[in-house]
Amino acid sequence: YYGDTPYSRRTLIGGEEQLKTFKYESLTNFYKTWYRPDMQALVVIGDVDVDQIEAKIKSIFSDIPAPEAPTQKIIHKIPDNAEPIVAVLTDPEATGSSIEVLWKSEPMPLEYNSTDVGFMTDIIKSYISMIMRERFNDITAKPDAPFLGASFYIGRLCLAADAAMGNVSFKDGDAANAFQAFMTELEKMKRFGFTDGEVQRAKDNIISRYEKAAEAAATRKNADFVRPILNNFYFKDSMMDPATELQLAQMVCSQINAAILGQVAASIITDENMVVIFNGPEKEGITNPTEAQLVETIKAVKSAEIAANAEENLNEPLIDPATLKGSKVKKETAGVNGSTVWVLKNGVKVVVLPTQHKKDQVLFNLNMNGGKSVIPTEAMPSFEDNIWSLYLSNTGISKFSGTQLPKMLAGKNVSVMPYLGGSQHGISGQCAPKDVETALQLMYLTFVEPRFDQNEYETGIQQIKAILPNLKNNPECGEQDHVRRKRESRYT
Repeated sequence: YYGDTPYSRRTLIGGEEQLKTFKYESLTNFYKTWYRPDMQALVVIGDVDVDQIEAKIKSIFSDIPAPEAPTQKIIHKIPDNAEPIVAVLTDPEATGSSIEVLWKSEPMPLEYNSTDVGFMTDIIKSYISMIMRERFNDITAKPDAPFLGASFYIGRLCLAADAAMGNVSFKDGDAANAFQAFMTELEKMKRFGFTDGEVQRAKDNIISRYEKAAEAAATRKNADFVRPILNNFYFKDSMMDPATELQLAQMVCSQINAAILGQVAASIITDENMVVIFNGPEKEGITNPTEAQLVETIKAVKSAEIAANAEENLNEPLIDPATLKGSKVKKETAGVNGSTVWVLKNGVKVVVLPTQHKKDQVLFNLNMNGGKSVIPTEAMPSFEDNIWSLYLSNTGISKFSGTQLPKMLAGKNVSVMPYLGGSQHGISGQCAPKDVETALQLMYLTFVEPRFDQNEYETGIQQIKAILPNLKNNPECGEQDHVRRKRESRYT
């Protein structure tokens, strides 16, 4: 990452030799050099007497002497590289195989972070990472996917460099196929940019995120204020109230389109300043790639014929209202804690409780007795918690696939999920107040049209098969297994 700079020669607290031999003066001099008033911030958040707290802080901290000639912090430039820097790293204890790819660039000055330019830059980064996440999810949703997972985003490598960064994980020994497929997706992004539908869905999700923050502003906790303040101190990030931030996001997003994002995408994937790192297990029967093979894959993708993604049509509604008969309220009574209880004609009991706790959130839960207790014994292995959770993470709802559904819900703050306990099961979730109807539609479909798709099931099974063989090589996993067996032996 960092070339021949001090960043590449410093671990977090130093190497073993330094820790064994450092002198007392080295520690105290380091403290005096860098732990000084002009490089520190004190954050106090809460229902406090401001004058009293301010006076107390001054009485405690004001006598710390400021240095007469403070040492300036040096930001070392990360050297450029014309050809890709490639490394192949293996470890007997590695639990999986992956490849990191990044393209280094000059950092945006910190002073820009609190300006409209900085805000727009962050929005553009969000667009690109969201769209690429959607594309990678489409690929990994298939049982024969060339890789297990992938990501791409633009961020800060360190104060001296920004970077476009990607990561792809895959089955052991399948680096060539996975890396080629991953680089092909990035090359496709560079050549063709994004479709209008992809950009619109990303916009809807971005605006929805800011809307949620604005709705929740009045019910924030003290801890919610800390990170924005620290980011302002460290990186000069802007601090705005959520309502203002929403207005600015709406204005910025109204100016961003597929053409603009395509220009940005084409500029961040360059021939220079590229770094590629393979990480994988070192064991018999696994052939890991060489540095030359990784470089050859990069060259092959650049010259390959690649087709652009086609636009998707996602205008179909979740439910046709004409197919619903509904059920009238048969009985209404007052419930506990100010709630209202409705008993529908079909016997369903509905308890409604308005609160002011979190104005941006509606919680709901459909509950019934049964759970795992009603599952036939021979079917229990299919409902093992990890298998069950993995299937839910890959599946969709009704006739809509696990990749199609999130696109249809772009811009909506809604989550609906079935659950299965020992003696109870049901459907739970949460949503923003504006998305209650969508949430109820999802709950209805989950109940009356449960989805069982063999391909979505096999996707999870293939993921497990790729991960499990290496877990035994992880010392932490071995420790946990040993502790678990010791604990179980006490009761047998």
